[in-house]
Amino acid sequence: MARTRKISFDGITPQAPTAAPGAPATVDKGSYRSVGIGIKELELAEVEALAEQYDLSRNAIMRLAVVHFLVQVRAGKVNIADELEPPKPAKHRLRQDL
Repeated sequence: MARTRKISFDGITPQAPTAAPGAPATVDKGSYRSVGIGIKELELAEVEALAEQYDLSRNAIMRLAVVHFLVQVRAGKVNIADELEPPKPAKHRLRQDL
């Protein structure tokens, strides 16, 4: 299911860490890196539905989501610390010298 339509990330790519606040967004001209991400079946179905709706690839939809997330984090609209769960208590272990 090859897609020919491309999505432009110009103007929404997060600013480089050294950019001054309020400076125009910069586009990273570096090479792409393929990474895996674990998502639930329903999440994947929603990504695929969006890709189909807009005639884009899943990759384009997920890249758009990541770019928007990074922009929101840098703008202070999303606080990752608020999303953290407390660690689970460690389980008891049996001694190995029995």
